[in-house]
Amino acid sequence: MDRNSLTGFILICLLSLVYFWYTMPTEEQIEAARQKQDSIALLKKNNTAPSVSSNDNSNVNQNDGVASTNGNVEGTNNEVAQNNYGTFFKEASSGTVQQHALENDLIKIDFSNIGGRVDKVELKNFKTYDKKPLVLLDSEYDEFGYEFFVNNYLVKTNNLFFKVDEQTANSITYKAHADEESYILQKYTLRDGEYMMDYDVQFVGMDNIIPSNNSYINLKWKALLRKQEKLRDGYGEMYMTSVFYKDSEDEVEYCDCNKTDDETLQSNLKWVGFKQQFFNQTLIAKDNFTGGKLEVVVPENEEIVDTLKYAHADLTIPYRQESQLNFPMQMYYGPNDFSILKSYDLGMQDMIPLGGSIFRWFNQWMIIPLFNFLNKYITSYGIIILILTLMIKALLFPLTYKTYQSAAKMNVLKPDIAAINAKYKDKDKQKAQMETMQLYRKAGVNPAGGCLPTILQMPILFAMYRFFPASIELRQQPFLWADDLSTYDSILELPFNIPLYGDHVSLFTILMALSSFLYMRVNSQMTPSTNEAMAAQMKIMQNFMPIMFLGIFNSFAAGLTYYFFLSNLITYLQQFVIKKFFINEDKLKAQIASNKTKVRKKSKFQKRLEDLQKQSEQMQRERQKGKKRRR
Repeated sequence: MDRNSLTGFILICLLSLVYFWYTMPTEEQIEAARQKQDSIALLKKNNTAPSVSSNDNSNVNQNDGVASTNGNVEGTNNEVAQNNYGTFFKEASSGTVQQHALENDLIKIDFSNIGGRVDKVELKNFKTYDKKPLVLLDSEYDEFGYEFFVNNYLVKTNNLFFKVDEQTANSITYKAHADEESYILQKYTLRDGEYMMDYDVQFVGMDNIIPSNNSYINLKWKALLRKQEKLRDGYGEMYMTSVFYKDSEDEVEYCDCNKTDDETLQSNLKWVGFKQQFFNQTLIAKDNFTGGKLEVVVPENEEIVDTLKYAHADLTIPYRQESQLNFPMQMYYGPNDFSILKSYDLGMQDMIPLGGSIFRWFNQWMIIPLFNFLNKYITSYGIIILILTLMIKALLFPLTYKTYQSAAKMNVLKPDIAAINAKYKDKDKQKAQMETMQLYRKAGVNPAGGCLPTILQMPILFAMYRFFPASIELRQQPFLWADDLSTYDSILELPFNIPLYGDHVSLFTILMALSSFLYMRVNSQMTPSTNEAMAAQMKIMQNFMPIMFLGIFNSFAAGLTYYFFLSNLITYLQQFVIKKFFINEDKLKAQIASNKTKVRKKSKFQKRLEDLQKQSEQMQRERQKGKKRRR
């Protein structure tokens, strides 16, 4: 081994030692991991607690999971009940089921004293697609409660009967006592004009009951996410439903939207949201959750038409041995309205699928402010989309003009290019390309001049593609024959399903396809290709693309297909105006003829291109000479 190899080997060893030393867990981390493993083992051992099952206005006592009016628990049932309730057995294992409510002008929230939790949520200003009350939360599957160990018993607050300690017009406080001085308190406060509700949980006097080696409390949250919109599959509500969260790096992430998926997180979480196409229910921690497991489950039974997905969140709340531990949170039950979510300054607006990177930037800083401005003065969303389209096309007009100007110059050079192609037909194609490039340089024409303006327009095109299906402002807003601009319009329901098309006929999609065909046909006439093979391909695309649009966009939001239809018409009109008033082919011919007589200095790129061309020709000649020698 030489000196350099020996030095490298020693450095690698030193780096490895430094890395292992740096990543070695501290004694506190080892102890916390051990406590967590002990708690998980106890959880698995005792996770047989029966679920609460009771009817309103009945006196119940949970024994072996069976509701009973008998207030006495004896024998084996007594042991099971002690296992379920721990030290809460005497004070909170039985009671009368009660419902309470808080509401304002936007939302009504029902609570149950079993678990002291939210039982039902109804948004007053919204309806489902079939005009029923829009209920975000109300099923036997829904769950929200805390789990922790007391004397090796797993206590689940979902099994406890909480008592109302205080109630006002906008708040309610529940308590579940373990003894006179030890209890769990949950307080809910709903203010006027808010979808956000303050929620505080306190563990008072529990430091003498919960073991000192407990460093966290589990919060289990489950919800059934039911269908609210007309379009379930495809690019509909199913696709836009998942579990979202904001992690320790201040990034908003989410579970897979297309399949059952889960995320296990060891870092801090600011909030977790169960998000659907236009609504969400989100739990926000003011002091962060310290990790958790999040899961979205797609039902295996396709016959469950009203159920989109199941959402789970098993969150970790840090626990400290204190006489009063308070963990403040907030609950949001409301619409995915960009302005409302952004006003909370929590990043919740990032749940709205406006596209990534530059597309989202266009939507967030240009399209949405412009749309909201128009919405202040115009009530018809169809008219708003029309004006928005006109404004966007006016903004892009300079780029459109550059594209057509470049195409017109290429069209003027078409006879010269055809002559070059005829000269080198079935001969040296590289020489034909080189001579064509020289023609472009002498004429002062950039063959790629029309590409850049087109590319610059693409971000806005894709931004609009994302904007319309995600805009709750368009939800259930009618225009012309469309009864809801946020989903597909239908002028005819088919008694059968056509593969890749659907079971309905969307008129806006038909108009968009026809206008696309017209636009491409006129565009090909105004800017004919100088390459015969390319012209043939363009003709096939011109006829085939509108047919593809019929299948692709038939189930897309009517607002989007209406926008594309308007955009095609306006672009066609712009072409006509540019050709009629802005571009004179005779002047272009004179300008290009004048450019040909001028001596133009080659750019570095052109010189490099010509050098590469010469090298290629030289290599080709040498290969041909080699073949002749071998013969």
